[in-house]
Amino acid sequence: KVILKQYLEEQTIDFEPTASGIYYIPVQQGTGSQIQIGDTITVHYEGRFLNGKFFDSTRKRNEAFQFVYGQKWQVIPGLEEAIGMMYPGEKSIFIIPSEMAFGQGGSSTGIVPAFTPVVFELEIVEVKVKKQ
Repeated sequence: KVILKQYLEEQTIDFEPTASGIYYIPVQQGTGSQIQIGDTITVHYEGRFLNGKFFDSTRKRNEAFQFVYGQKWQVIPGLEEAIGMMYPGEKSIFIIPSEMAFGQGGSSTGIVPAFTPVVFELEIVEVKVKKQ
């Protein structure tokens, strides 16, 4: 929490966090309807540590990530919450505290250590609305 607070001060981020502690910084506005549970979405993301070092990027792999929003184990809890606030075509930055990221266990790959806050730049590339 101390490291995250220092980062926010250094970056002069004056956005208020959500109830869970996520900082939501819109970069490019989206249009249409907000993403709903069950929609199939395609996103590009870049995940990095507070020091700016990248740990994952769909852009660098040139391969967007597609999944059904709301299905367990698809993304970390912080990204689940973040995506639920977004609209098709939107690009935003999210600063996610460790408990909403990879928590006390770190990432399953070992790339993200335990208790590490992360920064994700997310872009909603496509949304296929769930059929009613």
